[in-house]
Amino acid sequence: MMLKYFDKTLDWNDANFYGFAWCNDGKDLELFLSHASENISGLMCSWVSNLIINLQWQKDPNVPGVSGAKVGGPLLIVSAGFNFDMESQLSVHLNFGSNGELRFECCAIKVL
Repeated sequence: MMLKYFDKTLDWNDANFYGFAWCNDGKDLELFLSHASENISGLMCSWVSNLIINLQWQKDPNVPGVSGAKVGGPLLIVSAGFNFDMESQLSVHLNFGSNGELRFECCAIKVL
């Protein structure tokens, strides 16, 4: 099913992002996530280009025995944008606050 949540009725805040994988010989990108209020486990983004990944995990000074260890696990999406440009490309921006961002363009998105 095509992504029908381009309007602002579906809030992507507080969704958990677990990772991503290239699919279909590297032309598509699957995002593994769990939406905070909908039964959405991922997004399949077709014909991805201009990928920018700037992600980092915060250090936790309270981890016993390991001073300043990086904390793994899912990243919380603070905000997300899905916008069409003039050439019918979809611009996607996932903002993880102090943990960074993920940006790319694609032709279509399917909800998984």
